[in-house]
Amino acid sequence: MVSLGILPDTTTLTKLFDALYKEGMTEEAHKAFEATFQYGMEVGKITYNMLVNEYCLHGKMDKAKKVFNFMALKGYVPDIASYTTVVNGYIKVKRIDEAVMLVKEMMQKGVMPDLGTQKALGDFCPKMHISSAD
Repeated sequence: MVSLGILPDTTTLTKLFDALYKEGMTEEAHKAFEATFQYGMEVGKITYNMLVNEYCLHGKMDKAKKVFNFMALKGYVPDIASYTTVVNGYIKVKRIDEAVMLVKEMMQKGVMPDLGTQKALGDFCPKMHISSAD
């Protein structure tokens, strides 16, 4: 497609990444992600979140955080789902301090933790009170 001078749109790219992830081809998805910039293509927030989630699932937190930060630089404001994904990833690899710091960061940015965030933190942050109304 690209070799013919036809660049895929955001929807096509999202479907491509989704297929790669479902097949367990995370590194191939990351290479494709990097190629989007070489060709001047733009991915959407869903694609950024998909890549962050895959890295978190595989315990590659430095890569997950790098994409998470890059997403924000590109103007896609992380939401509660984005933050909770990274918090879960940090907890999974036992980087508890970073998980707690990220929750504090999200709250400073006006994104309030929900029950999913509280569940991710479990006993690591007992002083945080999250009401069921959130």
